[in-house]
Amino acid sequence: MALKISTKKLKELIVKHHGIVKKVCESAEISRQSFYDRLERHPELKQILADAREITIDVAESKLFKLIEEGHYPSIRFYLETQGKHKGYTIKQEVTNTHTIKNILEVPEMQSYEPDIDEIREH
Repeated sequence: MALKISTKKLKELIVKHHGIVKKVCESAEISRQSFYDRLERHPELKQILADAREITIDVAESKLFKLIEEGHYPSIRFYLETQGKHKGYTIKQEVTNTHTIKNILEVPEMQSYEPDIDEIREH
C-alpha cells in the first residue's frame, strides 16, 4: 500500500509530468481513481492540471509554428485545415454523378388465368 502523498507533492508531479495523469499517478504510486478523487476534494489541483495541459499545448504550438516557418508542408496543411476553415481551407470530397441509371428490369403485364374445374380434373 502506498503512503499518502501530500497535495503539495501532487502539484509538483502534475507540473513535472505536464498534466499527463498516467505519469502523475505512476510517480505518486496512486490509482487514477484516487487522483480524480483528490481533484474533487482540492479544486486548486484541477486548476494546476488545466494550467499544465495548457502549457503543453503552447509548447506543441510553438514547435508546429517552427515547422511551418521551415516550410514543412504537412505542418502547413495541418494548420490550415484546422485553423483556416473560415478561409476555405477544408478537405472536401466532391461526388459527381456521370452515369444515368436506366430501368434495366422490365416487368411484363401479367394476365390472370384461372383454370376451370374440368381442366383441373384432367391433371
